[in-house]
Amino acid sequence: MPKITIIVPVYNVARYLSKCLDSIIAQTFQDFELILISDGPEKDDKICKEYAKKYNRITLIKGVQNGLGGARNAGLDIAKGEYIVFVDSDDWIEPEYLAKMYNAITPDIDIVQCGTNIIFEGKENKKLKYQDEKYFTINYNGQIPLTNDVYGNINVAVWNKLYKKEIIQKYKIRFPENLNNEDAYFNWAYWSVCKNMYCIQDKLYNYLRRENSLMAQTFNGEIGKNVLDHMKIGELFYNFLQANALFKQREEAFFTTYYICWLYVQNNGSEKYKKIGHEMARKFLNDKNIPVSQDILIKIIQTPYEKFWSKNSILENIFSIKNSPNIANPHKIITICGIKIKLKKRTNKIIIVDENGVEHNLCSKARIKGLKIKISGTNNTIKIHRPYKFSNCFFDIDSKNAFFEILPNTSWGISNFYVRCKYGENQVLKIGKNTTIAGGICNLDENSQLLIEDDCMLDGYIKIFPSDGHSIIDISNTTKTNGCMMLNEIKTPILIQSNCWIGAGTILLKNAQIPRGSIVGAGSVVTKKFTEENSLLAGNPAKIIRRNVKWDRLSPFYLKKQKGNINA
Repeated sequence: MPKITIIVPVYNVARYLSKCLDSIIAQTFQDFELILISDGPEKDDKICKEYAKKYNRITLIKGVQNGLGGARNAGLDIAKGEYIVFVDSDDWIEPEYLAKMYNAITPDIDIVQCGTNIIFEGKENKKLKYQDEKYFTINYNGQIPLTNDVYGNINVAVWNKLYKKEIIQKYKIRFPENLNNEDAYFNWAYWSVCKNMYCIQDKLYNYLRRENSLMAQTFNGEIGKNVLDHMKIGELFYNFLQANALFKQREEAFFTTYYICWLYVQNNGSEKYKKIGHEMARKFLNDKNIPVSQDILIKIIQTPYEKFWSKNSILENIFSIKNSPNIANPHKIITICGIKIKLKKRTNKIIIVDENGVEHNLCSKARIKGLKIKISGTNNTIKIHRPYKFSNCFFDIDSKNAFFEILPNTSWGISNFYVRCKYGENQVLKIGKNTTIAGGICNLDENSQLLIEDDCMLDGYIKIFPSDGHSIIDISNTTKTNGCMMLNEIKTPILIQSNCWIGAGTILLKNAQIPRGSIVGAGSVVTKKFTEENSLLAGNPAKIIRRNVKWDRLSPFYLKKQKGNINA
């Protein structure tokens, strides 16, 4: 049994077919079968027969006649491989394509995708190439969770991806037949039942942009009523989620994808089909419980086509000033007579570090689940290492040069944590591996820092103030600042060393430092540096009330049950 099945639909591509098939035969990874599904014409059939006769790993199917989706389904029906790859017959793949894709798959990885080269046939369309490269750019690297956030942020082509056949068979995932946008449905359905994807930045797939291809006709507005297939695809995805009891889990993903379908019709259809598509959406969405966050979909239901595209909406295309949706690089976008101008693009960065240490910038539309980020100023950096767990957290940075680094967290994660940087410069926040924060606020001002090392636990309602908003001056002492002595200067960052437990309601003030393995009792106020490790601190102000202690995340009941008599 071959490891990989490669499925290649063939239709009216005799000019390109040999290059495609030669690139497959020349793969460094040779444990594969190749299925060709030819719907003619005669020239195509002839080339397919020649290759099938020469290579016994090739199977030829003829005359399916159910469109691109039907051809791919015919290949899936007889595929013997453990994994499935699709290649379009006018494209070609790099020699390492199969090897690198196969080497990335693991029991925890359900799908692999690689980068894409865009090659134009004839004169290069710079605008179209820019759009293609932007669309096919992989903004992730290494393993990523297939959360609802990825929908709309990963291209839906099937030919630059490797799939597990067992998942396709288990959920009976097939391509819609005789419909455009069949790739989108297949991927959205497949992603909805998967946990993780692996992204390879290498451009291993070569995508040929032909002047008369279906894709070119699509983006040139030449497909007529077939543009409405996108609305049908959105409905099919809804039906798949409902049939597999996935809608509640993937609700956010569905509404994102349905908006994409509607928007595609509005951008690429004629006036007649834009109106029909809009009314199709109104009818379909009318009885759906749409989240308040999906305001555009709610507006579609409430507003007929003519009123939806009112003069006020048209005016926005003539002149408007809006904020960019890019959370990492916020800037203003001014639209004047349809021309968009960016003002003062920021150089802030949000960097995701994968498990292999490879860094990549978070793309403009991507979001981190459970974490809202607002950045102003310039050159601020937030670096987050996978895996991470956030819930209802907010980083609000108004100042310059703040640096946040969150190391991997496979424990309970960080919840209800609000960090505010205001007025000062060069603030630093570092949170170590597997540190849990159940809730708290931190104000980082005037070059203050908060450093939390590995394996710490901070209970809820923690307040952290590494600096004071105002000065306290000893006017009787003239040896310091401007003839006076400052009483509340920042001397050291707030430091919580590894394996500390900070009780609920604790307040940490400037210069506070907690030594390794220590415990701070609930409601304490820490105002200074402590150095004795494995200490129990409590009080206002906090002091050492017991030495030579350690703590465990388990409750006393379960710890004693698990380990027996601890006092013995």
